[in-house]
Amino acid sequence: MVYDKEKYQQYREAVRAAQRRYYQKNKERLLAVQKKYDDEHRDQIRQRHMKYSKSKLETRIELQDDDE
Repeated sequence: MVYDKEKYQQYREAVRAAQRRYYQKNKERLLAVQKKYDDEHRDQIRQRHMKYSKSKLETRIELQDDDE
């Protein structure tokens, strides 16, 4: 079997088209599942975000103190 650049390109485009169709078909379902999770765990997400933001702020303050 010989490598055929045109067939390779056609196959590659067909795979990408199938991936796009799959993504478009399942996009709304995936977003709905994510929204449901976010709604159920809103408090945990908020706490995790606050903890991350607080530690990031403390790091900035420490870096500023080191510069002075």
